[in-house]
Amino acid sequence: MIPMGDALRRHWPEYLMEAAGLGLFMMSAGLFGTLLEYPQSGLRHAIPDPTLRRALMGLLMGLTAVCLIYSPWGQQSGAHYNPAVTLTFLRLGKVDPRDAVGYIVAQFLGGTAGVLLVSVLLREAFTQPPVSYVATVPGGAGKGIAFLAELLISFFLMLTVLFASNSPRAARYTGMFAGLLLFVYITVEAPVSGMSMNPARTFASALPDRMWTALWIYFLAPPLGMLLGNERALYLREGRLTLDGRYCWVDAWAFERLLLQAEGAEWEGAGQPSDSKFIRLAEKAIGLYMGLFLEREAAHPRVVSPRERLRSKFLRAVEDVGRRWEIAGVIWEPLITRLSDEGTARVLVDGTGIKNGILVIVATNSFVARNPDLIRKFLEVYERARDFLRENPREAARLISGEVNLPPGSPP
Repeated sequence: MIPMGDALRRHWPEYLMEAAGLGLFMMSAGLFGTLLEYPQSGLRHAIPDPTLRRALMGLLMGLTAVCLIYSPWGQQSGAHYNPAVTLTFLRLGKVDPRDAVGYIVAQFLGGTAGVLLVSVLLREAFTQPPVSYVATVPGGAGKGIAFLAELLISFFLMLTVLFASNSPRAARYTGMFAGLLLFVYITVEAPVSGMSMNPARTFASALPDRMWTALWIYFLAPPLGMLLGNERALYLREGRLTLDGRYCWVDAWAFERLLLQAEGAEWEGAGQPSDSKFIRLAEKAIGLYMGLFLEREAAHPRVVSPRERLRSKFLRAVEDVGRRWEIAGVIWEPLITRLSDEGTARVLVDGTGIKNGILVIVATNSFVARNPDLIRKFLEVYERARDFLRENPREAARLISGEVNLPPGSPP
């Protein structure tokens, strides 16, 4: 676990981005809320229907959320802007506990700062009823209904975010789905609970006015709803919480899971090589490699170590599959030794202490004729390895040098 001091030194920019994001969101809520609900506002008189005003408020706040989520700061920090979201991702293992503390503290401070700034700018128009710091309080249906409403809207928001963000086709639209839900919630649900879904958002409005009405609802229901929103996509395995592959597909997670299953599979010595459970699972894992794992987070310092671990596992998987096919009948001809004996090539290193892991592969014509699918799969694996070497020469040199116990040379 990262010490709190180290986490602060490494990730303080992300903490500030979270604070600024929720601060800007609260400023937008204060400005638009005053414009639409202050009795002396011309727009309020122009739109007398409260439902239409809520719809306009929902549209404006949904667009604000979309802009914040897709902003450079939102992309770098992850655009949580909500302690309930951060706690959910902490439970999923996507956030370090120390970073979660930093995020949550920043969200509370940023949201409160945004409200205070609006109160300085707009004064009584913002601080007095009916705007009242855009506070969230239960509606006429009572606290119990407000709690249930907050629980449900938080549940469906997290469920939507989880499914969209883990879908290759829908991932890029996750922020838009969240903005659309905000529009609907503010339009329809706001009269029931005030539409918070965010403990820091409610606290930011309650603190300046000391309006602590039913604060427990907004501190309990959103985190609980978002955690419940993961239950269909999560399951407990060997005491650890993980994503359920029936609902979510994550390339890095699926890759490691397939390799783990392959390692547990026993090698079947008899029959055709394609009948081997190990080879089927390992080839499926290798087939997931379409470039850098965690590519979207390529610039983020917290994913450097996981990415290197995945690369190493990928290279080891390729080597293991090759060895299994060797057992199945592929002939690994000692070509380099023969060429050296003939004088056609010379040995640069005598091989003392070097692992026997990188060899030239030669298959007999009869084997190729009997196993065309095997040859095709084998060549596909090596083509991907070739592409990796071309695109990442320094990284490949470092990884391969560790496998063969040689210092890495200078890449071409």
